[in-house]
Amino acid sequence: LLDDQGNDINGAALPTAINQANLQPFTRYGSDNVDPSGRRGFARTVFVADRSNPLTLIFIPREAPLLWSERLPTTAVLFIVGLLLTAAGAWLFSRHLVLPVRALFMASNRLSQGDFSSRPGSLFSDRRDELAQLAKHFDVLSEKLGKASEFQQTLLRDVSHELRSPLTRLQVACELIRQPDSAQADILLQRMQKECGELENLIDEILALARFDHSPRNLERHTQDLVPLLREVARDADFTAQPACKTVVFDSSLQQAPAEIDSKLLKRALSNIINNALQYSPAESRVQICLMQKPDADRQAGPLWRIRIADQGPGVPEADLQAIFRPFYRADNSRGQPGHGIGLAMVARIISAHGGCISASNLPRGGLAMDIQLPGAQAA
Repeated sequence: LLDDQGNDINGAALPTAINQANLQPFTRYGSDNVDPSGRRGFARTVFVADRSNPLTLIFIPREAPLLWSERLPTTAVLFIVGLLLTAAGAWLFSRHLVLPVRALFMASNRLSQGDFSSRPGSLFSDRRDELAQLAKHFDVLSEKLGKASEFQQTLLRDVSHELRSPLTRLQVACELIRQPDSAQADILLQRMQKECGELENLIDEILALARFDHSPRNLERHTQDLVPLLREVARDADFTAQPACKTVVFDSSLQQAPAEIDSKLLKRALSNIINNALQYSPAESRVQICLMQKPDADRQAGPLWRIRIADQGPGVPEADLQAIFRPFYRADNSRGQPGHGIGLAMVARIISAHGGCISASNLPRGGLAMDIQLPGAQAA
């Protein structure tokens, strides 16, 4: 305790650490101070009994750590803790990002090896970020590629099967015609010419189907009325069916049915359906073509036309109603009939390219009905 003169109140000599130079940092009303030697101390003004003669309390520890040495352990601990927390957060964040990328990488690796069953999007159904959306799009891509690969394998198998029969018959005819005493050379040559024509037709149908699959949207569309078009198709088919004692009729109460169509392709599709109907219909039967407007209140772009082509044939087994539109597929009751099973597949693609759809159903009274739906155009 020092008095106003800076002397110890007990008359004791001040420590060597306290002198006029050392007392400069210690103001009477100051807070914590550090003396020039680096030790921490403080000076406070205190009052003992008489406020007119305040005393100064000075405290200087004999041995005190330096300021930077004192705070170093706390700073180091905080730095290490912050570093660990940052590392843990970075690891969790990177794992959150890397998991979908790794799943996509593994799925793409399996995809490159011909395995289309991988679906990484199902692993991240609870996520809503861009990586989860990318995984879902990858699932759609894998599914489409798998279907395309399956279709290609099926197409190659069916093509090889269809080509094998006429080629086998050609080989048999060649072997028979090589015999020197063959008396049926002319018949065998005619047979070979027929088989060659069948091969040519099959190849033309396959090429047409492949070209349409490659560029299905290259249609020359124009606004045309379906009523005169269907009437013309029915008239031509009826003329062709007369020698077989069959008739083709057109029935519709509509005055007009405008639609954006490629008339050549649509006529080809309708003629294919009508020819099939005539082929499987018995003599003295009738193929009926109906045109009506399908009620659809939700459709704002225009009307929806429905074309039904119904025959009086044996129909198709229920299990084959969807499969008959696949290339080279032929129902059991169509075996032995001419054709290669490409016509209805081509029809389905033409109708789909027009924005419509086609379906088949068996009639209660017997026969098969082909229902075609086509989007119409607003009448002028």
